[in-house]
Amino acid sequence: TVSWSDTHTTPIQPGESVTLTANWGPNNKATWTAVQGTHTVTAWVDDVNRIAESNENNNMFSKSITIGSVPTPTPTTTPTQTPTPTPPPQTPPVPDGRGATMPYTRYESEDGSWGGGAILRQSLDFNVLNTASEASNQKYVALPTNGSYVEWTVKESAKGVTMRFTMPDSSDGMGLNGSLDFFVNGQKVKTIQLSSYWSWQYFNGDWPMDTPGGEPRFRFDEVHFLLNNELKSGDKVRIQKTNGDSIEYGVDFIEIEPVPAPIPKPSNAYSVTEFGATPNDSTDDLDAFVACVNAADRDGKDVYIPEGRFNLGGIWRIGASNIKIMGAGIWYTELHFTSSQPGGGGISGDDSCSGLEFCHVYMSSMLRSRYNQQAVYKAFMDTFGTNSYIHDIWEEHFECGFWIGDYDSPVVVTDGLVIANSRIRNNLADGVNFCQGTKNSTVINCSVRNNGDDGLAIWPDSTLGAPMGVNNVFQYNTIENNWRAGGIAIFGGSGHRVHHNYIKDGFRGSAIRLNTVFPGYHFENNTGIYIYDNTIVNCGTSKDDYGGERGAIDLEASTVGIKNVFFENIDIYNTQRDGVQIGYGGGFSNIVFTNILIDGTGLDAITTSRFTIPHEGKAIMVYTNNGTVVFNNLTIRNIEAQDPFLVPSGFQLIIN
Repeated sequence: TVSWSDTHTTPIQPGESVTLTANWGPNNKATWTAVQGTHTVTAWVDDVNRIAESNENNNMFSKSITIGSVPTPTPTTTPTQTPTPTPPPQTPPVPDGRGATMPYTRYESEDGSWGGGAILRQSLDFNVLNTASEASNQKYVALPTNGSYVEWTVKESAKGVTMRFTMPDSSDGMGLNGSLDFFVNGQKVKTIQLSSYWSWQYFNGDWPMDTPGGEPRFRFDEVHFLLNNELKSGDKVRIQKTNGDSIEYGVDFIEIEPVPAPIPKPSNAYSVTEFGATPNDSTDDLDAFVACVNAADRDGKDVYIPEGRFNLGGIWRIGASNIKIMGAGIWYTELHFTSSQPGGGGISGDDSCSGLEFCHVYMSSMLRSRYNQQAVYKAFMDTFGTNSYIHDIWEEHFECGFWIGDYDSPVVVTDGLVIANSRIRNNLADGVNFCQGTKNSTVINCSVRNNGDDGLAIWPDSTLGAPMGVNNVFQYNTIENNWRAGGIAIFGGSGHRVHHNYIKDGFRGSAIRLNTVFPGYHFENNTGIYIYDNTIVNCGTSKDDYGGERGAIDLEASTVGIKNVFFENIDIYNTQRDGVQIGYGGGFSNIVFTNILIDGTGLDAITTSRFTIPHEGKAIMVYTNNGTVVFNNLTIRNIEAQDPFLVPSGFQLIIN
């Protein structure tokens, strides 16, 4: 529904006529680009019956118009309550300048060759019970039997390989172990050890569980390894099942990349091995790490962690300031936190850390449960003072990647933190959350993948009197395969900027969401939040954790209003339900969308609604009558619903 109105209040004499224009005043003319199909234009006089009349039944006139073919036609919709959608178009290429720049090249399984009993599994209607609904492009190749394989011919030199895979859970939820083999030009060069220990969570509502039961999620995980010999352009690589077990494995994609030589120890650094740390064994190196940092802090030195896997049996608390802690590189230095229990690991800024530079390590843990939201087991947590710089980190298998916030009194605020050039993946909850007053902080050029809550979030909580978080930035990041909540989330504050991100393949959630659900500072003091130059592919849902729809962009003013938010140059492709969703009664003011493309909606074949009437995928769906939202230069294509807008009476959706 698109509504225009004009006002004429002077008397009309018998035989006279008056012309009203479709605008919001004489100089603010509105236009609407109609999609192909038959539309009804209806005009009302005195539509809310302000004037008493002897005949109230002759105030409406309707006329149907038919729009023919256009250069980008809208597909004909099926006039049933549960239509079968047309398969989505090919995934659009990543636009130049959006998303993270990473050194690897991806090879999707569906683009390779497969055989020996391999099966292409896909879920183009986003059926959540199909494992493929969590895969990249909703497709992967299954390897169910001995001899089944998928292979590619590579186009560049590489020595590092990352494989995204799926395999079943065990009946007790602790996972299964298995393997696949890696071949180069017909020769087996490696057996890849696999486990589903870290994957598989189950939902009955919004709380994840670890044992089977309810809706499954987190069905994919990753493994990475170095090859002894470098791949060359033209080499044929194959992943094949040869172990004879009864497990069906699935390969989503591989990523291959050149790997530089290890970074040597700087001359001004102490090595953790000088204080008793020993790599590649079963001993706990935490005390040696703490001793090394304390000595370096005292002596004005940096800290070096050489090649190898170092076991850490608890939280590593770094209380030093203006210090650099570095490894030999993400392919060489591993910090492995050995506890699987709540509060059992991760790195803490410990309130007294400031000016820290931390870089060039891979981090993992044995955590596999959120423990009813009480795990308190983040790769990086608490506060990092002023101007800390964490970069070139690869972390996975934590509760969260980064949770930045102080929960002791008085609250210490992180200011000017930069998280850059990192891989934040396969966590049970958020990738990054800037909380508790975190301000002037940035996430830039990161791969954020397969996380179980918001990929990147700003939550200006006010616990213990924390101040409002302001001026945070998410830029040039690639956020993929989130299996809950949103790719990027903002819950309040002011001055934030979200730009040049690429968000793809969200599961059961939005790409970008703003809401007022959580406690703390909302948008009441916001003077401007700017979200621009982002691309969204295969996001939104008809069934979130609470059984409701979420738009690819989702605005939820559930408690108080959302105001002063500006979206510009956003491309939304292949939305599972609705492109932009706006709702709840808190109100919306000065929300402006400019240069928005919505291409493809309603791909998940569901039409039921938690919030409004049953409907096919809309370009814009509104379920509140409180507020105003403006769209300037909106382009829509391939909208499932014949009427691309669902807007209740009283809400002002202005399309210029």
